[in-house]
Amino acid sequence: KTGALYRAKGQYVRIEGQVRDQQCLPVSNAVVTIWQTDRVGKHQAQYTLFDQWTLRDPDYDPNFAFSGVAQTDNLGHFSFLTIFPGVSEDNPSTAPHINIRIAHPEFQELDSRIYFSQHPKNTTDTKLQELNADDAIRRPDMRQRVTAIGQPIDPNGYLEGRMYFYDATLTGIDTYISF
Repeated sequence: KTGALYRAKGQYVRIEGQVRDQQCLPVSNAVVTIWQTDRVGKHQAQYTLFDQWTLRDPDYDPNFAFSGVAQTDNLGHFSFLTIFPGVSEDNPSTAPHINIRIAHPEFQELDSRIYFSQHPKNTTDTKLQELNADDAIRRPDMRQRVTAIGQPIDPNGYLEGRMYFYDATLTGIDTYISF
């Protein structure tokens, strides 16, 4: 959580990306919202209180925020520092993912998921597998559009965690750009 004294439990993940319009021009001031499971695969709403002060589930991490909001800069860039999402025991075929929503008043809102490249559960995730390439010549594989490419945060191995890159294109053209 922002300003917290202690860090959340789990492997660090940094998500960096850029939002563009259909002409590949950066979209500034877009609101990017993410929400995800914690390291054990639970959403915040899945935790219940024993009483008004005590959580029933010992897995709950009070230092994890479960969601975040960022605004794109003048070049359309955004970033988040979070932890790698866990997979729920109730749905073991679901691949780890982060839910994302991108909103801007001049464009159509985008709701999607960010999957992680080369994760073994990607092949068993039904929602990810439903995204097929209908026409490989004219339309790229939709799975590539929702899969973030990753690399270690520190190639020397001194710092833990991974960095993932995810770019998004909003439907529409920036009205402030003249051709």
